[in-house]
Amino acid sequence: MREQSPDVRTAAVPSARGEGQALAGFVCGLVSVGASLLAGLLAIEAIPGGSSGEALLLLLGMVPVEVAGFALSIWGCHAPSRRGLARTGIVLSATPLVLFVLVVFLVILSWVRCAPSCV
Repeated sequence: MREQSPDVRTAAVPSARGEGQALAGFVCGLVSVGASLLAGLLAIEAIPGGSSGEALLLLLGMVPVEVAGFALSIWGCHAPSRRGLARTGIVLSATPLVLFVLVVFLVILSWVRCAPSCV
């Protein structure tokens, strides 16, 4: 049996820098958008048996996933072959995160306006 030279052997080709991060960031962004839509449906009670408390818990639980997806997508922009996927992951992760921050800001602002009489 003849031994193959190192150039001919089949070996796993190492992926380009950032390809895995781009894909992971995209998946995290996709999951965060889906969970945000589910939380919105729970909040307006479109799903029977759902409550606004469950929606808030889901939104709070998704914040780390959104931040991780945003960071991974930014790191994934280094891969030329997956740059579009990384940019899509940035948009998908940032959109629910910005909306969450806006909702928290509006809730705090409403509490400040009626603090003595609301509580």
